[in-house]
Amino acid sequence: MTITTFGTERLAGINKPGFHFLASKCHKCGGVGGFSHWPGFTCWRCGGGGRDPKGDRTLCFPVSFTDEQVQVELAKRQAAADKRAAAKSVKAQKDAVVHFEANLVALPVLAEILARVDASFDAEQSCHTLDDSFVVDVALRARHSLLSERQVETLGAAWERFLVWEAAAEPEPEPFPEGKAVTVEGEVLSFKWVDSQFGSTLKFLVKGKGWKVWGSCPSTLRDVEVGDRVRFVANTEVSNDDPTFGFASRPRKGEVLA
Repeated sequence: MTITTFGTERLAGINKPGFHFLASKCHKCGGVGGFSHWPGFTCWRCGGGGRDPKGDRTLCFPVSFTDEQVQVELAKRQAAADKRAAAKSVKAQKDAVVHFEANLVALPVLAEILARVDASFDAEQSCHTLDDSFVVDVALRARHSLLSERQVETLGAAWERFLVWEAAAEPEPEPFPEGKAVTVEGEVLSFKWVDSQFGSTLKFLVKGKGWKVWGSCPSTLRDVEVGDRVRFVANTEVSNDDPTFGFASRPRKGEVLA
């Protein structure tokens, strides 16, 4: 007799007289024999049968149990498992708080490191863009695990090296190039068509060394793309609100830099 219960299959006595066995569902495919995100593919673990193939998850019940008794017993076991999992989760959360506070005491700069790591998270790519995978990995681990003394020392030294490298990699900021017939050189950040009473004008934003300039795009640069480096001549004026931002007018002699 074969009886289906909670997506599993109850089998007649196997290898043990006087008992029925309930083979649990495959934990890779959830007992369906395949994968919703891979239509047409058969589960490699259970071969499409949906049952646990290794027997390590097979449950044993007395042969006298009815289907209802099997269901009640399964519900009890699941409730007990859920209770253990909840208790384990609560304990893990409490331990994580204790471990994190201890890590902060051992390495006060950890708060600064985690702030930078969190700020570097790219939601679209689902990854951190901070240019030091070791710092990211150990800092995130410090949120829930107690770091060893060696890990604390290594993380602190790695963060200091990263800050030195970051400072060396950033160009020295320069004052905004204000004046008439000023040569502007920088990286194109964006384009935008702007409508006015005189028609539509293509504007673009260019980033230099520590400053940005917004203005009309010269006709010779209309084929460039975001990220290209360009040079052009224009009359520029710094913003009243931000000394690192300004505006360009009458742009000319535009050229793309290699």
